[in-house]
Amino acid sequence: MLILAYSREVFAILPNELLELANSVCKQKAESQTVECKAARVDCPKRLYDTLSSFSNQDSGGVLLFGIDETIGFQVVGVYDAQDLQKKVTEQCNQMEPPVRAVFTLAETDGKWICAAEIPAVDLAERPCYYRGAGRIKGSYVRVGDADLPMTDYELYSYEAFRHHLHDDERPVERADLAMLDTDKLERYILQRRADRPGFAQLSRQQTLEMLNITRNEKVTLAAVLNFCLYPQGYFPQLGVTAVVVPGTQIGDTDADAARFIDNKRIEGTIDEIRNIHRAVPDRKRCGHVPRTVKAHGSLGVARKGNRHRRGKPICLLSHRGLLDFKRAVSLARAADILPLPEDSPRARPCIHL
Repeated sequence: MLILAYSREVFAILPNELLELANSVCKQKAESQTVECKAARVDCPKRLYDTLSSFSNQDSGGVLLFGIDETIGFQVVGVYDAQDLQKKVTEQCNQMEPPVRAVFTLAETDGKWICAAEIPAVDLAERPCYYRGAGRIKGSYVRVGDADLPMTDYELYSYEAFRHHLHDDERPVERADLAMLDTDKLERYILQRRADRPGFAQLSRQQTLEMLNITRNEKVTLAAVLNFCLYPQGYFPQLGVTAVVVPGTQIGDTDADAARFIDNKRIEGTIDEIRNIHRAVPDRKRCGHVPRTVKAHGSLGVARKGNRHRRGKPICLLSHRGLLDFKRAVSLARAADILPLPEDSPRARPCIHL
């Protein structure tokens, strides 16, 4: 039997291949990214939708292997009734959206029957595959090693963005207007684009702004606010980085006065200004005040002393942020006993990706 999945040909495994797969799983005593074992010795497992979803949402698909019990050391126990098992698995497959079309293979080993249900990958444009009874948000899963984990909001949104061709950077910011943009910086950017593309210079001013995604339907876009606005925090207050200096080498260390950090600074501006964070990270030489508590707003990291570079290392915190998620700020910590490297050193710049 031949099925098509994700623009690739996938053939049903043969009985001898199923036996080889079963022997491999029993020998390794472990499941994998594409193999899930179910005993099915007494009845069909009641909850398969998490594995059906996770296998359908990965390019390689996966195999549900019935008749092997992982709770007793991955021993072959055989299935209770191969015919009834296939019927009940198919019923659960039909409760998925889009419906899953499993391909079954049976094989006998030591007088016991085992069954494989191959789960093909769903086309990328139709993902995520989810259990209709739980809904798209709670019924979508992703395979991680031998576990089926619920999809995060970001993973779900990624599929929606692909399916509906969403471009977050082009969405308009209702309260913004062109008067709030840095005119000099914007003009330099437009001149650079015109120099690179001779035909681009023939466009009118309005056409230029539309083509560069500065405006969309004459409204300023999110990309324009993040890159050219005089004060983007007026529209997105949480867009920024909070940098702190901690007294020790790890979060939670305190000094003699029980202070949790000895200096802090909030870094604001456009994305380009925030990326130049090495010019604004507080240094222990300029501690203006000594607050005793700190509220973490996001990912908080601290640099530790290295054995190779005795003078210490700069912080390098990578924080991937979606363009729509400005509900939390990013926090950055620096150990007080680490001396900063010269600014021109290739290791001297901590980096933050927004």
